[in-house]
Amino acid sequence: MEELIKFSVNSRFDDVPPPVIHQMKRSLVLMIGNCVAISNDSTMEQLMKMSSDLDHGGKIGALGMPTSLPLSWTAFIYGYASHQAHLDDVHKRSLVSPTSPVASAVIAFAHNQRLSGQEMLLAVVLGTEVAVRTGLVLGPAHRQRGWYPTATAGYVGAITAGAKARNLDLLRFTHALGLASLATGTIEPRTSAGLGLTVGRAAYNAANAVLLAEGGFTSSVMAVVGRKGYLNVASHQPDLELLSGGLGETWHIPDIVVKPMPYEPELYPVLLCASLLGMQLKNMQSRCKRVDVWLPETLLDYVSSASGERNAWFQYTLQRTVQLGTNPGNINSLEDGHYCLNDDEIPLVTFHVNRELHLLETNMVATLIDGSLVRQHVTRTHEEYLNLWKGISDEELSNRFTHQVSRRMKPNEAHELLDTLWHLDEVKDVSELFT
Repeated sequence: MEELIKFSVNSRFDDVPPPVIHQMKRSLVLMIGNCVAISNDSTMEQLMKMSSDLDHGGKIGALGMPTSLPLSWTAFIYGYASHQAHLDDVHKRSLVSPTSPVASAVIAFAHNQRLSGQEMLLAVVLGTEVAVRTGLVLGPAHRQRGWYPTATAGYVGAITAGAKARNLDLLRFTHALGLASLATGTIEPRTSAGLGLTVGRAAYNAANAVLLAEGGFTSSVMAVVGRKGYLNVASHQPDLELLSGGLGETWHIPDIVVKPMPYEPELYPVLLCASLLGMQLKNMQSRCKRVDVWLPETLLDYVSSASGERNAWFQYTLQRTVQLGTNPGNINSLEDGHYCLNDDEIPLVTFHVNRELHLLETNMVATLIDGSLVRQHVTRTHEEYLNLWKGISDEELSNRFTHQVSRRMKPNEAHELLDTLWHLDEVKDVSELFT
């Protein structure tokens, strides 16, 4: 842990490889687009009012939103807005969506810290790398126990980023990370709004932890890495070497991708199974009328506990994937919101529990109109699934950003903001960018 802290304190912008910086810009374009797109949502109005009522400290403007907010609540709002729709980024192995909590904390500090674009990028890069490494240390056992790593590992990364943005010295940086143990008790809430709130809270707590450490409050990194510290309590035999091994030489940020679909990565193997089943059905003479899906109990919880709209959209995605025999990432009806659930051509999908299946397994059986059955079984890792997806190019990401912000910004304003994000390392003061 000491090695990681020293690395973070001493790192400079020129130490970071250009591909890492570029990937971080991609993630920021994605994040800011998500924030602006949701800024006029009714839940955002409620959160803005609540945060204004709860805290009357110094006010900071929030991108795309009419009300100014206190520093910690600015971090909260950005964290919620960027993650609520689940269309942000994700690291292939750790399954952490790091940019939402990490960049949200840095954006809050950027207003009164007068950070340059390079300073902001460096803080976000370091925090993101730490968030991913923390997620790798915690491993699958952390998520299987009911924790949400984007909020927990992301919180540690957000503190790292905030401490770097505030230019804390080695001692205060250490205290800030030690204070991370005060608020890492976020259990996964299993709803779209709830997941966004946990990520927003992670950014909020991170901002406060940095301010507490800067103000002289002390702690110890043993609260994170000790025998009864956060990492050991929240996982099973965590490999702490993953936290600091190869720092500065091995970067995990290039393995961050844009989520292909607005779902938790646990569900990706299910969608892959549907895709393969659909490809099989393309060669059949008879049309599919029903699909029975057998899932591990944990995955069934994800589907059944989702909010009505998200559950409907997930079922629709499965139905369309089977019907079309396509990669579910190519099914893009999110923008118009039409589910077409009454379409006679779409097969009925029914979920079942199979307690003998492990987390990465899915069984599907399609019943055709002529009574014949077609079976498909998948057992692949989330990383393997993400590797099958072609990803999004810079141009596609830019077009998506422009579409997302079109309802909130004039075309010339959207183009100017997008161009600034792609050239963030040339910006002298980012404080005006997020107002």
